[in-house]
Amino acid sequence: MIRIDYAPCGLTSPHTHPRATEILTVIEGTLQVGFVTSNPHNRLSPRCCKRVMFSCSLWPVGLVHFQRNVGNGYAVTGMQWLLLD
Repeated sequence: MIRIDYAPCGLTSPHTHPRATEILTVIEGTLQVGFVTSNPHNRLSPRCCKRVMFSCSLWPVGLVHFQRNVGNGYAVTGMQWLLLD
């Protein structure tokens, strides 16, 4: 597991992990997390994660996703990846 600190308005731009599933746990602050669905609709599906009993998000292999700090202070997350080989 790794720790990522997001500055106010900080973000991780949309990206994928072609060989791993990502699990994100919000430890402190508020993040907007979201993903873009696969073809044919390509819809954006955002939601907010606050630190409420360690809110978690999971993105399967290859899904385009992002994270953005929407709070006033720093946001802290723990991330891990489940590799597929």
